[in-house]
Amino acid sequence: ISKRGVWWFQITEPDSILTALKQRQQIADEVIKQIKQVRQQVEQQITVYEGIDSYRAYWISSLKRFPEGTVDYCLGVPRNAKWESLMGETALKEYDDIRREKRIIWKTVLFKVEDVHTERLKKFPDTTQYRYWPKDFDPVGNFNVIHDTVIIQAVTDNPRIIEIRVKDMVTVFKNYFDAIWSEAKPVVAEQ
Repeated sequence: ISKRGVWWFQITEPDSILTALKQRQQIADEVIKQIKQVRQQVEQQITVYEGIDSYRAYWISSLKRFPEGTVDYCLGVPRNAKWESLMGETALKEYDDIRREKRIIWKTVLFKVEDVHTERLKKFPDTTQYRYWPKDFDPVGNFNVIHDTVIIQAVTDNPRIIEIRVKDMVTVFKNYFDAIWSEAKPVVAEQ
């Protein structure tokens, strides 16, 4: 009760302290249970990114999320430096700076070796590995397996990325990458 602006307390039931504590424990247990459910959903998610701004932002933010020294396994690269032109000069520079700082390693299977690839080998000799698996077609997309993520991208006028964060799918795509990587021939930068 309040008497002349001062609060007065009187213990009427000492066990009420334990009752209140148990109620708070139940609430905490329920909150923890719900957080675990949400966390599990976050660890297993599929997200679609569309449009040029979203495309560029995705590549920058995802690179920031991955741990230092992560390997980016990439199967197939669209021809004529399409990825680099979609990224644009500013986003590509930011991407390259983050990649250099975090020592992100590229392991990429190419269907055709172009000047942009030999330039990247020279620019990032310690963190770029290409293998050549000759196929006579121009892919309009590819997939990457990096850390806990599979990235499927369409490199078209309206670029799209499907990000899959499901452990089993990472294993599936990595196995396909490894099978093709083992058949492909190493690419060496010309001196």
